[in-house]
Amino acid sequence: MHVKSQHAYCAILQRCKVASAVTRVFSHLQASFEPSFVSWNKLLRQYGWCGDWEHIQQTRKHMREKHILVSDSTCTSVLNNFDQNSAPIEVVESFWNSLQRDGFQFSSAHYLVLLRCRARVNDVAGANVIFSKLKSIHSSSAPISRHLLRACEVLLQCAQANNDLQAAYQFFEEGKLHGTPTLNMYTLMCNAFLQAGEARAATKLFNEMRQLGYTPSPMLEAALQKVTESTG
Repeated sequence: MHVKSQHAYCAILQRCKVASAVTRVFSHLQASFEPSFVSWNKLLRQYGWCGDWEHIQQTRKHMREKHILVSDSTCTSVLNNFDQNSAPIEVVESFWNSLQRDGFQFSSAHYLVLLRCRARVNDVAGANVIFSKLKSIHSSSAPISRHLLRACEVLLQCAQANNDLQAAYQFFEEGKLHGTPTLNMYTLMCNAFLQAGEARAATKLFNEMRQLGYTPSPMLEAALQKVTESTG
């Protein structure tokens, strides 16, 4: 393989679909150039896209040894791939902690992805800790509010899955502080009320959904009708 620039190698890296190809292309790059900040970050992102956790950890180690920083966009990309590919939580935490030791400044978007990873393994307590850190980011900007609302939705889903009505209602109400609850949040909360036998509360929330212009799912509508009929 004869490529004239690192930029061209990075373009090839981005097209690699399997980790073995990523490794091979980067080896050729190293044979011709001293990998740059951009090249190392591209390598890390591509391993993340391939879901190769072992190579991510190895690359992160090499970057630290060479004092190569992880860019904000690379951090976001790798964390999102961890979430989408259901990476083991130990891998996620290892990557996060290594960045933390290097003084990386995490954004609300990063905390939201970490919270989703915690919720995915039903670690409600861990997700709550991250939620508290997310709320401590003092800003009234739209992205922060949007991320807080999304975090409430994730935590509400966890609580509803665990049949924890009190926690579900807490996160639903918390969400209202950061924007209008989504259709999914209303649906989850209605289901939580129905699971707990709170038909009246579910009906009230169902009507509130409609007033906001949401179209409830036929499944929710049927479940509510069934409970209402059985209670007279």
